[in-house]
Amino acid sequence: MWRIAADENYDFSSGAKLLGAHNGFYYLIQDKNLEIVLTSVNLATGEISDTFLSDVTSLTDNVASLSDGKILYLFNDPDQGFAVSMLDTETGKTDIYPLDVKFTSLVRSPIYLKDVSAIYCPTAEDDFIINTKNKKLVNIESPYGWAGAQYATCDDVSDLIIATDKNTVAAFDITGALKYYITCPGTTPVGLFCLDDELLVPYSNGWLYRYKLSDGSFLGRTNITTYVAGSKDAKFEYDKKKHTLYIQNSQMTNVIDTESWVEVASLNYCLGHHGPSDHFMSYAHNSTDKYRLGYFRHYTVTELMQKGNKLLNGLEMTDEEKSEYGIEH
Repeated sequence: MWRIAADENYDFSSGAKLLGAHNGFYYLIQDKNLEIVLTSVNLATGEISDTFLSDVTSLTDNVASLSDGKILYLFNDPDQGFAVSMLDTETGKTDIYPLDVKFTSLVRSPIYLKDVSAIYCPTAEDDFIINTKNKKLVNIESPYGWAGAQYATCDDVSDLIIATDKNTVAAFDITGALKYYITCPGTTPVGLFCLDDELLVPYSNGWLYRYKLSDGSFLGRTNITTYVAGSKDAKFEYDKKKHTLYIQNSQMTNVIDTESWVEVASLNYCLGHHGPSDHFMSYAHNSTDKYRLGYFRHYTVTELMQKGNKLLNGLEMTDEEKSEYGIEH
């Protein structure tokens, strides 16, 4: 979609996993020269630097994630066996959490849950939680038929850990004890978000469900527009002052008023909302398939009316046109 102006002699041809951006840098993990390295790209200058993580034979499936400035990856330590390593991108400090459990593979990358000081690890056999304060590892009390979490989040007030596989949403405490579970309504969750005392779960069929965070009881649902090519890995941004929720999914951004719980806008070809500037990032392409990046302001209704009046330059609809659209004349 876009290109970073980096050193043209730098080799990006090896296998890589894009992790995301944090604090002005973009991160990816590469299998390079029989080593696994963390590559960081300065988004302002394009400068690239590599950090050795492990030998290529000791990393399992390039499983890694970036969350709250922490890069987590799974590797096989020759002395301690499998472990999760957590690298702080701001301080450079690395913490290692040994895994004294047997498993064949991870279902998803390890997930760092900052607000409850935990790491959630979903495996093919079972899911477990690592307490980052004491490095203790506990297996979760999973509901029947649990297939390994696809998403996990936490609530900093109740200290609940919320996770979902493809069929169930479940809540656990830091000890792994199951507090409650919700059976999905015949469709797959694409993300999780805790907002005040509510749990928000967007589903792939275009419904955003709201549940009571304390016990999982149903509160309501909102129909939201979905991207035609499919939905996955929803990202959330909440503006409390404007009581507005932004959901970014694939190339679609949904704008939802959290007082009425109505979708007030859906933006296709949109890469997300930038809170500090209140702009939407978008892209377009022409007949030659050349993509162009751009952005536009988040206009208020009043501003849109003023803009429309200026464009129309005093032109009004005829009585016949008003009648067609149900407008009194």
